[in-house]
Amino acid sequence: MAAGEQLISPVRHAFGFAERRREPRVAVDAIPAVVTIGAEKMEAQIRDISLSGMRMRVECSVAVGAEVTVTFQNTIAAGRIRYSQRDPAEECFQVGVQIEDVLNRA
Repeated sequence: MAAGEQLISPVRHAFGFAERRREPRVAVDAIPAVVTIGAEKMEAQIRDISLSGMRMRVECSVAVGAEVTVTFQNTIAAGRIRYSQRDPAEECFQVGVQIEDVLNRA
């Protein structure tokens, strides 16, 4: 893990949440990304990521089930929105993406 990253799973267990993920989720320091939904593009910040999903911060709600493409660093990830929740503390939305395919452009 790079500096600033930490496993999310131990925190979930400490507060009594049942872990349903297949692999550990790693917290990251707001990786900038671009989310594409059809012809629309919006800026996002990735907050945590695993092999099968990620949580992002976006400025507006995204429909659950929407097919998305997330472009960040040298990676393009295709997936579907699993949840979209308003975060009043940050005046944004937290969205979860289930990753279905990944292309590294390195």
